[in-house]
Amino acid sequence: MPPCEPSESSSERTNRYSEPSESSSERTNRYSEPSESSSARTNRHGRVVDFDEHVGLGHVQTEDGQELLFHCVEIADGTRTIPVGQDVEFDLLRKFGRDEASNVRPPT
Repeated sequence: MPPCEPSESSSERTNRYSEPSESSSERTNRYSEPSESSSARTNRHGRVVDFDEHVGLGHVQTEDGQELLFHCVEIADGTRTIPVGQDVEFDLLRKFGRDEASNVRPPT
């Protein structure tokens, strides 16, 4: 049986993928929707009600009872961990058609 041969040369593969890519701000704008009032979407208060360090996902419960998802990269101090029960401030981010908590941090 003959060995498999690539259908394209390596230079053809490189050229196909070397088109200019969008900037990181353009990628971010594709997923997040601008808010009508930026001040209404920042400095929200809540409490961490769930956080799984292995998965990196958690939930913040807002003062009005709404639960918002957050990922460990959204923890502002960069530690990627936060204790359950911690009171926090956060920004509201519209991502993938739903609201999520971002820039999660202890209250000031």
